[in-house]
Amino acid sequence: MTVNSPVTPAITVLPSVNNICFGTPVTFSTSVTNGGSNPVFQWKKNSVNVGTNSPTYSNSLLNNGDIITCDLTSNQACLTSSTVTSTAVLMNVIPLLSPSISISTASPAICPGTGVSFSAVSTNGGTSPVYQWKKN
Repeated sequence: MTVNSPVTPAITVLPSVNNICFGTPVTFSTSVTNGGSNPVFQWKKNSVNVGTNSPTYSNSLLNNGDIITCDLTSNQACLTSSTVTSTAVLMNVIPLLSPSISISTASPAICPGTGVSFSAVSTNGGTSPVYQWKKN
């Protein structure tokens, strides 16, 4: 007679990328220990069931702070517990920003032939914005 020691299933979830811009597709994959021959996967986004019974899950509509987990139900023999939950993956999603620019001058009315200086102030232009001045 062979007596097997009880084992504990385990699941780890890994995102293909984190620190993303909104709309970037992310695929989450699993690494499973003691899952048995026919494990069942239940993906969750912010504790709400999503995805299908698959070892991977993809989403391109993630928001900052979304939490992704996966429940694994193992069918392996001699388990200490048949269902376990992965550690949470906290998504860092950077919102899309629209750059804008405003230009101004110290004197809006000038005489013909008089020099004028313009100033530009950009918002969401990044650390080194590039300006292209145009007339007409």
